Amino acid sequence: AGAAAAAPTRDEPMYFVTCRNVLSEGPGPANECLGKELNERAPDNLRAGEAWLVGDEYYVKLYPDEDLQATPSAGGDDELKEESDGVDAPKVERPRWPSERAYLSLVARANLAKSPITVVVHGCFTNPREGLEQAAGLQAKYGAECVPFLWPANGRATPWDYRSDKADAEISAPAFGRFLAKAALYHTKHSLVFRGRRQECRVPAVTLVAHSMGCYLLKLAVLSENTAWGPRGLRRDEAPVFDNIAIVGADVNSWDHLMWVDDLAPSGSVFITSNPKDKALLASDVFPGEKQLARLGQTVEDAEPKKKARVYVEFDIVEPENPREHGYHTVNTSGGPIERFFSAVMRGERFSPARFGAELDIDTGCYVISSRAIGTE
Repeated sequence: AGAAAAAPTRDEPMYFVTCRNVLSEGPGPANECLGKELNERAPDNLRAGEAWLVGDEYYVKLYPDEDLQATPSAGGDDELKEESDGVDAPKVERPRWPSERAYLSLVARANLAKSPITVVVHGCFTNPREGLEQAAGLQAKYGAECVPFLWPANGRATPWDYRSDKADAEISAPAFGRFLAKAALYHTKHSLVFRGRRQECRVPAVTLVAHSMGCYLLKLAVLSENTAWGPRGLRRDEAPVFDNIAIVGADVNSWDHLMWVDDLAPSGSVFITSNPKDKALLASDVFPGEKQLARLGQTVEDAEPKKKARVYVEFDIVEPENPREHGYHTVNTSGGPIERFFSAVMRGERFSPARFGAELDIDTGCYVISSRAIGTE
């Protein structure tokens, strides 16, 4: 795993993007600034901001609403401009949106720390504070600069809230698609600038980790005709933002995953992870309705490994090494094979079965990694 990172502070905050309604611009506690509904301005309205830890509470401050501004503002790029001097690369343009300046600051910070960047999409039953806490936990565990996307899940584990959160994921798809498209725009616009510098200042690995119902949000953003990331939106093959994408404990139907997974098109691999013992997905599997079928994060149907582009990984969770059968990527296993696997994924590395003691199950097409496997490391 990567080196442990410090908790986000006011001087070095964690950046986030949200489509929740805004109760207060902040600074203030996350649950008091961000509401339980979709942003009322528009289905695809996005707000970016900063989060940091104060005691045991996450505080947030929102950047100005860019959709209400006619033009971006100048300032904040002096350091970047000085570093670009003397390099055969496009000059840094001005002015910039606050979200663009945050992107540049994030990449510069990741380069300095030699850390990867990971976009984190949480699942259901997650309020704003919990979404930030989950991302900060991954940041500390894997040494990545994490950027959570906060969508309006309700934070209460009840059957009614499950249905409500699923409906909220559906209406949040345009905003998430727009976020992915904007990330691709910034990535393409500035990649030449960063890659034109000396080797140690190249663009770091950028990965996406979607968990549980967050995978449903990702699926909808890919398939929906009315999203900027959908079939009529940005051509992802022209500017792949992500080195790797991890679909973790996916609360989506298993049978039709081939209809959307390949459209993700990272430069590396899409890792589809599952755990047959996942009790949380077993519970969601029994909700009534024709659309609620076997879940991808528990039962992989029609697995078709596609060279390095699509990799299926099944985890054989042995307690007490990893008691969280649904959030296995978040548990501290002291450098065990599951932890090493996710560390490699977040660093944009390619899959090496022997490295994690993985064995290919010919019947399912999945590589099986036991929490007690040794591997080559």
